[in-house]
Amino acid sequence: CESWSMRYPPGAAAMLRHLMGTTAVRDFLVRLLPRGLKGVICYNYPAIAQCRIQNFCRANGVKQIADVTEWYDSSGGGIPFRMAKFADTWLRMNVAHRRADALITTSEYVTRFYTERQSNIIELPSLFDTTLFPARAPRAEDDDALRLIYVGRPFEPERVNAKRSNLKERLDI
Repeated sequence: CESWSMRYPPGAAAMLRHLMGTTAVRDFLVRLLPRGLKGVICYNYPAIAQCRIQNFCRANGVKQIADVTEWYDSSGGGIPFRMAKFADTWLRMNVAHRRADALITTSEYVTRFYTERQSNIIELPSLFDTTLFPARAPRAEDDDALRLIYVGRPFEPERVNAKRSNLKERLDI
């Protein structure tokens, strides 16, 4: 299992390319096909770019999974950025995530939102206080189980709005 991260691109033109999906990502996936690419997980990935990856995956017999941790606030940045963020969030919620082969969600609320149109959902809850919410008993160790590790940057500090309402209260790891 391998993963790569992509930063917010600087400037309006680079941001537009990011939202639409770059050929670099497609070219990268093409190079992975001969190595037995089985699935692509898009973690909070832009809607149009994600739909393009979904089309590529379907054409090549690869599963596409959307990792849906939250729906982002669109109040940070200038008006063009906020409009693009609002449209992208709506398209993710109502188009891209519903077209995915499967979803990874972090809360019962988000899971319920998608359950009507998506039956292949795994819920991996965020970190929580075990004194308030007792943990379930662990399952037996399975040597064939897939183990996932996430390392990331939860937000771009320069995009935090004045009221800090678009800042996450916790990390979903």
